[in-house]
Amino acid sequence: MTASESRLAGSVKGLASVAGWFVLSVAGLTGCSIAVAWIVTFVLGSAGHIDNGLVGLAACLTALLIASYCHLRKVTVQLRISDRDRFQSRMQVIFQDLGYDLVTMTDQCWRTRPQFRAVLFGDGITMKLAGSKAALTGPRLSLELIRRRYRLASQLDNVQQSLSDSKTRSAETYLKRLELSVRLEPKHMNDFQAQIVDRLAENGQVLVDVQLMLISEEGMNESLWSNEMRPWLETNRVAYEFHPHRTQRSNIAASASELGLESCIDTWTWS
Repeated sequence: MTASESRLAGSVKGLASVAGWFVLSVAGLTGCSIAVAWIVTFVLGSAGHIDNGLVGLAACLTALLIASYCHLRKVTVQLRISDRDRFQSRMQVIFQDLGYDLVTMTDQCWRTRPQFRAVLFGDGITMKLAGSKAALTGPRLSLELIRRRYRLASQLDNVQQSLSDSKTRSAETYLKRLELSVRLEPKHMNDFQAQIVDRLAENGQVLVDVQLMLISEEGMNESLWSNEMRPWLETNRVAYEFHPHRTQRSNIAASASELGLESCIDTWTWS
């Protein structure tokens, strides 16, 4: 089907819709007029009088005008926005569901017009956004429909959020106590402090039990342990346990100036 044929088909469909709604409107107005005329005839007892039909028609037209004034006159409502992006996405869906086409859509102003097939009487709706407030101007009946849709959408979002939170809480497992035993190289100490110890400290009290092991082919002067390391631990009141039965000692041939005639520790464990 070519573009011209598509436009022609759309025009024919539109004319058919207009004709159909016109026939239904005339039929509805005629039916209401006959019903009112029958009531007037029943009350006054003047059957077959032509004025009864005119009275029925006038009553129906008057009721239609009153309904149009009450429901189709333009009003403005103010809405407070907590989440601007969510509000805009929700309003866009509501406009589309009700049959409004977005003619203008900017950060400050939205303008819509009703589609013919949506059967929405009155003019379109204008929504102006300013900070945390939104002003909607349009037919009162349409704004009432939007208010109900928006409230329903908000309640559904709250229910879905509650269900999602409950599923997350029920699926989450909390650790009341955790014990970890690791073996690290010195180059990993800083990362271990940041990624493990600090993260655990954010969620509770952390006790660190350190076990150190030295393995050296050349050995370490035992005086470093006796004169520097152990005094520091005792001064700072750090609880420690030295395992002498796991310590290997040996005398390495060297000059007195290099070793100070001290023994060296090849392998020792300190925890």
